[in-house]
Amino acid sequence: MSPKNNLVLKLFSIFLVWLTFLPSLHASDDQEPLFEEMKKLLHHKSFTVRALLQTVADFQRHRSFSGNNGFSIATTRLSLSGDLDKKFSYFFQFDFTKSPAVLDAKLSYQFSTAFGIDAGLFKTPFSREYLTYAANIDFINRSQVVSTLAPKRQIGFQFSGSLAKQLVRYNFGAFNGNGLDGNNNDNDKFLYVGRLSVFPKILQSDYFEIGVNYAESQDERISFGNDFINNFNGKRALIGADFRLILNKFLVSGEFISAKLEPRNQNEITPKGYQATVGYFVNKKSQLLVRWDSFDADGGQPKSEWLILGYNFFPTQITELQVNYVMPVDETSDYNQLLINLQLSF
Repeated sequence: MSPKNNLVLKLFSIFLVWLTFLPSLHASDDQEPLFEEMKKLLHHKSFTVRALLQTVADFQRHRSFSGNNGFSIATTRLSLSGDLDKKFSYFFQFDFTKSPAVLDAKLSYQFSTAFGIDAGLFKTPFSREYLTYAANIDFINRSQVVSTLAPKRQIGFQFSGSLAKQLVRYNFGAFNGNGLDGNNNDNDKFLYVGRLSVFPKILQSDYFEIGVNYAESQDERISFGNDFINNFNGKRALIGADFRLILNKFLVSGEFISAKLEPRNQNEITPKGYQATVGYFVNKKSQLLVRWDSFDADGGQPKSEWLILGYNFFPTQITELQVNYVMPVDETSDYNQLLINLQLSF
């Protein structure tokens, strides 16, 4: 590591330690009267307004990641949701930094806890990390394999429900398959996605989920995340598994996704990847994280492996500071990336 990078890392380490133990930000009085007042105004069973703002700083001595050194508004979201009469509910979400701005437009009907129907535009039931709301993910970005291969948001419908006293949850749906690229299907075929999750009651854990995922489709012109493949035409099949365990102050999670892609008139490729994460809450407002992030494109591109150090700080219930230090294992320290996210979410 160069002296300049070493100095920067030391300074940020000192800064994080200072935040972790700063007395004024860890006072015993956790009351937030203005936030409680806002909840009374915006959060109701039939009509709730939520917002998310993420401002990200991105620095790398020698750029290898997309973009440039500097600052960006990663997302500016507004959502409207609520329950309606006769077991109906709705969810709309807009992101004013993207085009199209509509991220979600979902109408739901809940027959019972065991069976419900969702229709519209929403996240397909594949990958726990992707299904987690953007404000609540552990790191600033999702893992490489989730960002690249997961089917993400689609237009379609799904059946879902909880069984065995909510120890098991299932989701299965049919979707257009071409994401947010258009309001119509790209062909006469559909993307089928399913997820099964179990919530074991062992270890006296605060939260424990194990999930398996499957998806398949016949595609015409779709694009995968991170510009992995554009205008893909052929068969797609995905399998995945994930888990998340929160036990006292500790967090352990992992996810694996493998794809079988059969482009027309081209050789089959089988990209795959995984992430493994360990976290620890130093106190109520500070969390330390470590992640190993691996993605194998299986298309002549080198395998991408990162070691990511993370720090999350929660000054209030609706604000967060995230700091990530991304170290590509096959590169020198000049290619390490520093990401900082200042977030407001209510």
